[in-house]
Amino acid sequence: MLQRGFTLVELLAVMAVTAILIAVGIPQLSQFSASRAANSHVAMLASALRLARSEAVRSGTPVTVCPSFNAESAVRPDCNGGANDWASGWVIFTDLGVLNVIEPGDRIIRVQGPIQDSGGIQSQGGASINFFPTGISLGGQRSFSFLPLISPSSPSYNDTAQRMCVDNIGSTIRRKYSEAC
Repeated sequence: MLQRGFTLVELLAVMAVTAILIAVGIPQLSQFSASRAANSHVAMLASALRLARSEAVRSGTPVTVCPSFNAESAVRPDCNGGANDWASGWVIFTDLGVLNVIEPGDRIIRVQGPIQDSGGIQSQGGASINFFPTGISLGGQRSFSFLPLISPSSPSYNDTAQRMCVDNIGSTIRRKYSEAC
């Protein structure tokens, strides 16, 4: 007579091997996910800066990129004054009047809502970046730290976090978090 199935010993061995693989793999998966998210956030902000610069040159008007605490406002988004955390979102707009203030005559070019899966996007060097029709920016030279959504005490925190350096024409360079601009 032919018997089919697994013995209890075989089943327990498979369960033990599976548990070990999960215990080893979950932290690696978390680090991988946090690293991919930080890389994605760097690409999003770099793209926004390129758009702002090209729009300023194309339209012949100043264009501002600023962090916003209400980027997805149904009424009208605002720049977030002196805030240095860009994870709550940002706004790109033609800045025809007072710099860094979205006024009725200004045209909203793009709005980026709050960034998910982020431990923060910190700006060192000021809040807004203003591009003029020449393509040069006022306050553009700075760095951004893209922090992962993992504990700062994690051994992989510094490897997962990213830094982006920006120059006065909006060019960006990605660096390790531990490297200065």
